[in-house]
Amino acid sequence: MQERAGRVLGGTPRVEAELGMTDSARKWLSDLPSIDGSTDVPVALAECGEGAKAEAMLREDLRKFPEDTLWQYVRGPQIQAAILLSRDKPNEAVEALRPGIPYDFRSFDLSAMRARAYLAAGRAAEAEAEYRKILGHAAVEPLSENLPLAHLGLARALALEGNTAGSRAEF
Repeated sequence: MQERAGRVLGGTPRVEAELGMTDSARKWLSDLPSIDGSTDVPVALAECGEGAKAEAMLREDLRKFPEDTLWQYVRGPQIQAAILLSRDKPNEAVEALRPGIPYDFRSFDLSAMRARAYLAAGRAAEAEAEYRKILGHAAVEPLSENLPLAHLGLARALALEGNTAGSRAEF
């Protein structure tokens, strides 16, 4: 039970970092016990500007789980994409997430990360498609923070496309 509780708590800094609350996320990260095999912690580290730490964790986890499908196609690519986004390499982040496409409906994490990468790259139409994918399949993760964030991201994508009315309606 303690391990599971640690994993649940490990999601908190990721959510806060994705909401732009990086100071609070850093505080959570400094207070968390070690959580083996977490995706959330290294993603949060990358989003808080600690890409080197996230990269070290990713290398270690990929070494520990060389045959694990989720690590090779879902978790590892998410962490790698977060690191690349933190280094202002959004197109490379999109490419890092490509192996996970068949697993998109496992959760919203891959689609949301891909959408943010598309937005960062100025690829509004592709970001819009990813956000609409999330919003069109809310039952996948009905309590996910990615659902309300998808509305915000979609509004941003529409604004980038010049669709001010659609952006305002979505916002």
